[in-house]
Amino acid sequence: MHLSVYERAPQQKRLAWLAEAIPRLPGTGIVYCLTVRDAERVAAWLSSQGINAVAYSGGTDKQLRLQIEKQLLDNQAKVVVATSALGMGFDKPDVSFVIHYQAPGSPISYYQQVGRAGRALSESWGILLQGYEDTDIQNHFIDSAFPTVDQATEIVGLLERTASPLRLTDIERAVNIQHSRLQQLLKILEVDDAVEHVDTSWQRTLRTWSYDRERVDAVTSLRREEQAQMAEYARSGQCRMNLLRSYLDDLQTEICGLCDNCLSATGELAVSPQRVQAAVDFLRGAELTIEPRKQFPGQGQIPEDQRHEQGRVLALWGDGGWGKIVQTGKADSAQQFANIKGAFTVSIAVDSGPVLLVDDIVDSGWTFTVISSQLRRAGAGPVFPFALADTAGRSARD
Repeated sequence: MHLSVYERAPQQKRLAWLAEAIPRLPGTGIVYCLTVRDAERVAAWLSSQGINAVAYSGGTDKQLRLQIEKQLLDNQAKVVVATSALGMGFDKPDVSFVIHYQAPGSPISYYQQVGRAGRALSESWGILLQGYEDTDIQNHFIDSAFPTVDQATEIVGLLERTASPLRLTDIERAVNIQHSRLQQLLKILEVDDAVEHVDTSWQRTLRTWSYDRERVDAVTSLRREEQAQMAEYARSGQCRMNLLRSYLDDLQTEICGLCDNCLSATGELAVSPQRVQAAVDFLRGAELTIEPRKQFPGQGQIPEDQRHEQGRVLALWGDGGWGKIVQTGKADSAQQFANIKGAFTVSIAVDSGPVLLVDDIVDSGWTFTVISSQLRRAGAGPVFPFALADTAGRSARD
């Protein structure tokens, strides 16, 4: 296998390179991304450039996932752009290339994914593209792998004080933790046998429990070591296959003779300025929406006449279109519902015409939801939210 690593590059340059390089590569392959949103965006970009590309993630419908796998197996799709959800259960020995749009957080993950290429071929390619966002995404995965001691203690204590099981919405109303994050924490605590799932609710188990800080610290330390190894792999001048094997305790020392370091090949991304501009235009032209929320946590439905309309966002946070410009000018995040509840009031009569509601950043969407509800109750007509950048979903992993 020809292993190679290219210089760290912004999204628009990596997108441009993919569009120019993939048609030149023989056979079919996989492009791996760290997040669901990146997988969907890369697939959409490649499709816009005339490449038969499809997105695949844990959020993809099960039947559709099977169809996509068959398309790749039958060589009907040139490339599948996937998260780690395209995992060990998928077997296609003649995958010609595996490209990483972003660097995974560990050599084990990288070795397993890149190892999908070339098992039944005499020649194959494993290419790592490095993004400026890689470390931030990796850090998020590491930092969110376990609940903090305060979060875990709060959830366990709440269920311990409650005589009957609590629904997720009841727990969400009592603790200041985002919905998806709360679901993840409950699953972790369930594995620790601190809580258990009963029908549609959660309750405390009878098992004595304390926060295992030693285990959390040990696993986190291991993840940081693996992250450092991937960074070393990217910048190393050694034989790449040997270096990967050394991380996996394989002491074989014979050089591969095929990687960019063995061949003294350059690691620069060479792309046409026209294609880079096309990628910028694609990122800037994406239709990014703000969907209205339909329910307050634990408080029932939001009446239709109090919801905002579908809104628009200029950019995704930090992307290669407008996002990087917004990120440079502003570092902020939206608040969860519990943090903004009661923070805003509409104290004057509002004209019954349409309202354009503008904010710099949208994340959870609760700021728009709460203010829109108050404006509608005060007499406003339809409310249209607009934000400069969307930070939500940038770390959705599978």
